[in-house]
Amino acid sequence: MSTGIPKAKWGSVKYSDDASQGRKIGENSTTPNARCVKNLGGERAMIPIDVSAHSQLGKSFDMRNKTRYGMPDSHDNNAHVHPGTTTSRAAEVQRRQDKLMEKLTVEEAEEERRQLAGKKENGQLRKSREEEERHTRDTQKRKENEVREGHARHERRRDEEEEGEEDLWHARQEQRLRDWDDKGRRARHDRRLKESEDEARRICHERKRDEKEEEDRRMRHEREGRDRDREMEERRVRQKLKEKEYEERRVRHEQEKREKEEHRVHHELKLKAKENQDRRVRNEKKLKEKEKEADTHHIQNNQKLKDEESRRIHRQQQLKAKEDKQQGDQEEARKDKDNSHI
Repeated sequence: MSTGIPKAKWGSVKYSDDASQGRKIGENSTTPNARCVKNLGGERAMIPIDVSAHSQLGKSFDMRNKTRYGMPDSHDNNAHVHPGTTTSRAAEVQRRQDKLMEKLTVEEAEEERRQLAGKKENGQLRKSREEEERHTRDTQKRKENEVREGHARHERRRDEEEEGEEDLWHARQEQRLRDWDDKGRRARHDRRLKESEDEARRICHERKRDEKEEEDRRMRHEREGRDRDREMEERRVRQKLKEKEYEERRVRHEQEKREKEEHRVHHELKLKAKENQDRRVRNEKKLKEKEKEADTHHIQNNQKLKDEESRRIHRQQQLKAKEDKQQGDQEEARKDKDNSHI
């Protein structure tokens, strides 16, 4: 009679939500012990390893129906049943196994709920809470394992007392199967250990790659920042050079403008001086001409005055001569008159 417990549930390994931390949680494991493997990333991978309760409770024999629980489905679970045996003991074990699986299912649901709730948290707080919860779960599982181991030892001793030497053959069969289970368990453990190491190495490699990418991104950002600063400095230098060149060009333009203005003023002054010189020459020439004309006019006036004076004297002489003649005529007339009287 089979317990109906899938073998994959025993000692199965599940990843936590924070896979980047390289941590594995052995859920549903019936053992309090766990081998810690230091991976390349510095994290610890938890790999559950089964102890005696694993094989004695989950994969034990019922000494009365000689049935190995937890056999694969391809095995014939009734291959070792002897005629005349009872299955009441198997039914009790089956009931205990069902209760245990129901409890483990509840624990799985609770663990999944906690993991989903833990996704919303971050940083050291979540890590410390996970460590504390894992420690609490490990403690609780260790106590449950101790109780199960005690029950299993008690059941085994009772079965051995009941069966006695009659079950030596079954004990040898159980030992053989247990050795086979141990060998398979060791192989599974080695495989899981190698997978864990590979996973840790992969996580370490990914973390180193992410760190390298982050470092490259930071260096590229710093390099781009330096390039921007250098470009801005070069732009400022070019701007200063342009401003200096513009100032020099402006000063040179003003100097040329002043020189042109001075040249224009000097030229105008020369023109004015030449005009003044020409005007002065013309004025002097005109003055000389006027003086010459004045001299000529003065001479002419003097000549006219002399002529007038001469004419006046001549007229006076003529008048005097005329008067003298008239007087002479009057004298002669008077003489004649006087002579006539006589």
